[in-house]
Amino acid sequence: MTFQQRLFSSPSGIFRGILLIALVFTTHLRAEERVIFADEAISIALPSGWEKSDLNKDKVLAGFATQDNRTSVFFTEFQATNQSYMVDLIDSTLANFEQIYRLDNYSKYKKGKVKGIDKEHEAIFATVEGTHERDDETSFEMKFYLLAFNVENRYYLLQASTTMPIREARERQIYELIRSIVAK
Repeated sequence: MTFQQRLFSSPSGIFRGILLIALVFTTHLRAEERVIFADEAISIALPSGWEKSDLNKDKVLAGFATQDNRTSVFFTEFQATNQSYMVDLIDSTLANFEQIYRLDNYSKYKKGKVKGIDKEHEAIFATVEGTHERDDETSFEMKFYLLAFNVENRYYLLQASTTMPIREARERQIYELIRSIVAK
């Protein structure tokens, strides 16, 4: 007898099967919860197990973190007049990181698009890994995901970070969150 046959062979098995299906369906719905911020200019699908974060709340539009606080993502907004500003934005973010981390494994900047309601928006993406060495001779490694995109004359920077080693499921959540961005 297969697992499915055993699961649905009795009334209690049927109930457990329906409960299991409902649990999976509910978890899937939670993974698709959309969060809207930046005066309704940006929305994302917040992965299951992520919550709004108050860290850096005075410096960012929105921040989100995993329940274990090993991974976070923050959005900031800037005003600029030209497209090359996205490269400058990532360059200056990396320069700030170099003050704290020993950076390596830089990815090349990749051009792409962020989904929009009426049209797609230009974007640049990069990743970098860094090691933070503390005064007590301990260190920890991080991976950063940077996405700069523009919506008319506003520029946004997504900065995601996670501790290393990275679980494949966690990295998949980060990329799904990035791909889920919809901008006005």
